[in-house]
Amino acid sequence: MVGGINSALGIFLLVYGLILLNNPFTRFISPFVILIGVILLIVFYFNQRSRIKKDMHPLVDIRLFQIRSFILGNIFLFMYGSVISGIRFVIPVFVQTVLGYNALTTGYIFVAMALPMFLVTFTTGAITVRFQPRYIISAGFIICIIGSIYLISVFSSHPSLYDILIGISLIGLGVGVIAPHGSNLAFSQISHDKQPDASAIRSTNSNLNTSVGTAIFGIILLMGASNALNVEKLLGGLLNSFYVIAILLLTGLIMAQFVKPYTKNRT
Repeated sequence: MVGGINSALGIFLLVYGLILLNNPFTRFISPFVILIGVILLIVFYFNQRSRIKKDMHPLVDIRLFQIRSFILGNIFLFMYGSVISGIRFVIPVFVQTVLGYNALTTGYIFVAMALPMFLVTFTTGAITVRFQPRYIISAGFIICIIGSIYLISVFSSHPSLYDILIGISLIGLGVGVIAPHGSNLAFSQISHDKQPDASAIRSTNSNLNTSVGTAIFGIILLMGASNALNVEKLLGGLLNSFYVIAILLLTGLIMAQFVKPYTKNRT
């Protein structure tokens, strides 16, 4: 009961603290809210560790975080999930405010990102048996980085809708490579009896990266574009967002080098 309250409230305050940064009137209390959320999550961690030592059933088996492949797989999930959430937040602002498209048309634009993600999943099985996960995931991050650099270059001026479609298609293709192999990596060393715990952590991560990604990139956009009606300021905010995306993806590429070859599941 205590562990559930700590974890839920900790995650809520962490995300809510980031959202408070968007408002100049609440920005000063945001660090305190985030700090309280982090403290609650730390308390949750030690509570679960104490229960395990006492041979009591934990809410989440934190020993899973000792498995490198599980940690890396979830980090990759958080990274590409945050990137996708950020793009879905910042691109519509430009497309609707500057290019003048309506919300329905803007939604259709993201088919250009979703379609490559969907199509590349059909190659997952064939690629997995031929290449080590390090190379596959690295290739996915490289494709995403190329897409983000392309978006940085086109948003340095005044991009057209066609330019945007190319950039987000490349990122979608890269994420389509990373996503299934990152999931395989996360579960590759998890024993059968720990699968429910691992799935719960992954599900929480999936929801968290969406919330955190939207909050963070919303902050970046607003800090760079205090007035969305000023196109130059808006472009500046978008550029800042794409720089952060590129840095995040580059970090993912570096971390992919620590991925080890697949081994049999633990018993």
